[in-house]
Amino acid sequence: MIGQVIRCGDDIHQTERTLLVHKDIPAGGEIPEHNHPNHNIYFIVTKGKFNITLGGSEVHEVKAGEALQFSGDNTISAQCDEDSQAFVSLTKMD
Repeated sequence: MIGQVIRCGDDIHQTERTLLVHKDIPAGGEIPEHNHPNHNIYFIVTKGKFNITLGGSEVHEVKAGEALQFSGDNTISAQCDEDSQAFVSLTKMD
């Protein structure tokens, strides 16, 4: 089989080394501070805007059509002022 259709839920796809997650956050919603040790993260915004804090102090405004890449060893938290969606790709580092 060349391709595979994957049912979309919160955790869209997971293998031993990768995880793809869909986040749908309403206006005023947030993602609590957490981390993903030993993972490389791509936070890809597809709708709205996320105000993302890395490491407790580094703030990034990431809008639809933009992505933020970082090491999961750092903490992440996020707030949304408007309805927002993102895909988060986590890849385990060797």
